[in-house]
Amino acid sequence: MNEPLVLTFDIGTQSIRAALVKKDGSFLAFTQKAYSVPFFSPSPLFAEQTPDFYFEMLCTASKKLLSENKDHIKNIISVCVTTLRDSVLCLDKDMKPLRNIILWTDKREAEFNKPFGLIRSGLFSAVGMYKTAKMQYINSACNWIMQNEKEVWQKTHKFVYLSAYINCKLTGNLVDSTASAIGHMPLNYKKGKWQRGKSLTKNVYDIPFSKLCDLISPGEEVGKITEKASFLTGIPEGLPLIASGSDKGCETLGLGVISPDTAAVSLGTTASVQITSRKYISPKTFVPAFPAVIKNMYNAEVQIYSGFRLISLFMEYFSDNYMNYEDFNSKLNLIPAGSKGLNVYPFWTADILKPTAKGEITGITDAHTPFYLYKAIIEGIIFELKSGIIRLEKRSHTKIKKICLSGGGAKSEAVCQLCADIFERKVIKIQTEQASTLGAAMLAFTAMGEFVDIKAAIKAMSHEKDVFYPTAVKAEEYKKIYKKRKN
Repeated sequence: MNEPLVLTFDIGTQSIRAALVKKDGSFLAFTQKAYSVPFFSPSPLFAEQTPDFYFEMLCTASKKLLSENKDHIKNIISVCVTTLRDSVLCLDKDMKPLRNIILWTDKREAEFNKPFGLIRSGLFSAVGMYKTAKMQYINSACNWIMQNEKEVWQKTHKFVYLSAYINCKLTGNLVDSTASAIGHMPLNYKKGKWQRGKSLTKNVYDIPFSKLCDLISPGEEVGKITEKASFLTGIPEGLPLIASGSDKGCETLGLGVISPDTAAVSLGTTASVQITSRKYISPKTFVPAFPAVIKNMYNAEVQIYSGFRLISLFMEYFSDNYMNYEDFNSKLNLIPAGSKGLNVYPFWTADILKPTAKGEITGITDAHTPFYLYKAIIEGIIFELKSGIIRLEKRSHTKIKKICLSGGGAKSEAVCQLCADIFERKVIKIQTEQASTLGAAMLAFTAMGEFVDIKAAIKAMSHEKDVFYPTAVKAEEYKKIYKKRKN
């Protein structure tokens, strides 16, 4: 059969995934390659990667996938790429990188030299956002480069996200999707345009307008695969590259979350809850909603930066002496709700909504084994995600009725059931764990006219697989525990 296919790449923090996706949402072929060195640290707290690392990984994954599926190459109608967010490069006039990529996990800090001035500082303070604005300034790679690598910044012709650089490598066009331009740059998220000089928050990331690349909407064509890119990747020359969005945004779309009464919860390295709406709904005053992968729609998001990364840290301490993930997960149902008073507050990394928050473990006694701590960590993350759900309900004036799960933590049925009990809502998983790959493909198929609109693409491609309902007794227990935590 000559059924149309979309070649989709998902460039993540730990691995790259490449797939030939069909119109029914199944994968004709799929390959995943973990990075042997996800990042390196030239100095403590730094997280960098060589400039062409991700493009070279894309080339490797593409050649492998296509060489194993030669008979199907003729059926590929377009290419789509989704990438990790907030990872940046400095490019010279020839579009050559001037330094390594600074990744979103990087924790270097710029010096806070009172950049806002008296008027803006007063305005930030008046609305209770001074600490948040300060945190954003300090954590911005652009500000650190301006202060510490002045020669590099002077030579920088364009300061771009990884997504724009990959677009350029594949098509020769240095453009980015508004749904990918998410992070520490001066984007007006509501209008989908770069901020200009008079904007209140412009000087939090004071990048000259001339150093920013052009923006297009998700679903638009970035350009055609060039002869050089075809040689390096094996992708047929001339295929259109369709602009998508960030991996998180594509994940939300892949889960079928396109209205504010349904939430996408990611149990990943960074845990998050997102809703999608046509109305611009910020999770907190002056904290932006992001452009969704669907044009003219927005994703309001609450993040817990530490997320299931805390489980990885836990396993580093205990897996050698005790058991693996499966063994710990098998014990979750044997530990009582609330882990016998053991509480974990998962703020090992401060976030935009809680810039001064710190991580805490409280209530620990000599009766608590590592199994109790394991469950308490997971409960703590889910409790904070519930707070995010409640926040988004208040901001959107809409009751969230259903939760769609993704991320590594959702592989465990016991964790999924914990989510249902703590959220007090129906929780579902779709047919694939590769939701971001699926979402990007939905967008590309729709852009190529294979579906009349994105709703039709979701109906055809995203399917409920596993459903979890709250257990009445457990839900009531967790309701009391949650209320106690918040008092």
